[in-house]
Amino acid sequence: MQKRLIELACEHAEAAGNVQLNEDEAGPYQAIPQPGASWQPEGHPALQPHEYERVTCRAEVYNAEQAQAQVTELLSQEATTHLGSAYVLQGEVTPTVSTITTIDARKGIVAFQVQAEGVWAYQLGAAQLHRLTTLVSSKPLQQARSLLLHTQGIHQVTVTSTDWWDDASQQALPPDPNRIQIVVISWAGM
Repeated sequence: MQKRLIELACEHAEAAGNVQLNEDEAGPYQAIPQPGASWQPEGHPALQPHEYERVTCRAEVYNAEQAQAQVTELLSQEATTHLGSAYVLQGEVTPTVSTITTIDARKGIVAFQVQAEGVWAYQLGAAQLHRLTTLVSSKPLQQARSLLLHTQGIHQVTVTSTDWWDDASQQALPPDPNRIQIVVISWAGM
């Protein structure tokens, strides 16, 4: 019963605005029961052992939006360092708080250990796509596929045509790079 009263007191404290909308708990509530005065009338002996109990609830909180932004920034810096600047975040970084350690309870200082993950995909820029169309122009289909597959960020190549070019055998790409279009299809989870 006492535990439920403590939980209710903490829920009321949160509802009273002690935790802001964009904040999350940094750990469980600390409920500190403190004995209160007896409730029997003054000068009369207590007939039953009832006492008021006062509870002070404390919880460390953190700004979840700010933490998300900071984790995204740190993981993006790591990705740029290890993968290069041509890789771009696909979607959002997903952080998971694994441990929380109280450093100084009086000052409300806690340390978080956060695991985060995200998906980065290689992004081909317009200049690089133009270089690729120039590279494969006039090349036999097999050689063009091979050249493209050896390009960073390309994992699959399919050649299609809406109007076949001048090569009657259809074994080589057009000599004019402007007649070649490279379409990049990316998907998360590659």
